[in-house]
Amino acid sequence: MRLYLFSILSTLLMAVGCTVDEPAPNKPDPKPNPDPDQPKPEVVITLSDSEITLQKGEEFQLSATLSEEVGDISWESDNKKVAIVDRTGKVIALSTGDATITARCAEAEAHCVVSVIEKPEVGWFYYDDGSYSAKLDYEKRAIGVIFWIGDPTAHDELLKQDHPNCTNGLVVALNDDDVNHHWQPNYEQYGASVGEWIEANCPEYRTITSPWNENEVVNAMRGYNNTKAIEAFNAAEENAEWPVEVVEVVVAFREEYPAPESSSDWYLPSVKECSLLLSGEVDGNVLDIDNNITNLTTINRKLELIPGGLTVGHTGFEDDIWASNERDYEYAFYLSTLSGKVWMNWKYYESDHHFVRAILAF
Repeated sequence: MRLYLFSILSTLLMAVGCTVDEPAPNKPDPKPNPDPDQPKPEVVITLSDSEITLQKGEEFQLSATLSEEVGDISWESDNKKVAIVDRTGKVIALSTGDATITARCAEAEAHCVVSVIEKPEVGWFYYDDGSYSAKLDYEKRAIGVIFWIGDPTAHDELLKQDHPNCTNGLVVALNDDDVNHHWQPNYEQYGASVGEWIEANCPEYRTITSPWNENEVVNAMRGYNNTKAIEAFNAAEENAEWPVEVVEVVVAFREEYPAPESSSDWYLPSVKECSLLLSGEVDGNVLDIDNNITNLTTINRKLELIPGGLTVGHTGFEDDIWASNERDYEYAFYLSTLSGKVWMNWKYYESDHHFVRAILAF
């Protein structure tokens, strides 16, 4: 009987296509649930600048980067009377004061402090911390007076390379050593122009030589270039017996009156920069200017207000200031502080009224 029942059961199983010992088909294991306690990656915003100083009316483009792409960045100013910011991060300075610009994304944020200052003007006082003001601040150390507003780096390639942020204008030093100087006392022993040596040995500098009938060089604002080129000439061992004295004077002045790091440091002005100091901005060739010391009158009044200040030239006397340009191996240029006219004289010339007055770009 048992054998009969087993036979019937086997027959039924075979009829439905199954075997007694056939394993069930494999199924993939379910994916584990994510760990709800695992922290999400932290988003960090990095700004291109954390502090900036702008002049009133100036614009500045801030940029921001995200450590994780999680959304768009929003921008906000906490003091819209001082500075505003658009959706791209462009900051516009509206009035003097401070504002904080904040960039946000998700829960992350970053900040940039914006200080807005007045745009300088001719006749403002310049201090050893790089600041300036319309009225003399006796709690600071004034080291000069602003005599020209503009971008000097637009004219001097070397200045732009070394000090690209000095785009506001030029400052004349508060004083000089009140001693007359030669341009190059031993030029006759040397027997060549300084410009020839520069052109042969220092191609990174522009020439300082300006023949009388070639006006391009003498009308260029390249006092920084000229000074650095002459410093290279003076530093060369083969030129030890005939240094350019007027640049040695400027180098010594730097030690006594340190300039702020934000400036170009002191240098000997070119003919054009001397003319800007005396006459201001005048169209045409600087060699044609005469009987114009309009700018100098303003600057000297301000210099007299600074403790230790000394006017450029002794008022009422035919004093002169040396420029950093030479005409050839014999002659160098100077300008009259009484008329603003450009002259030239022998490099060894020394009188009681040939002075050196340093300037800087800021």
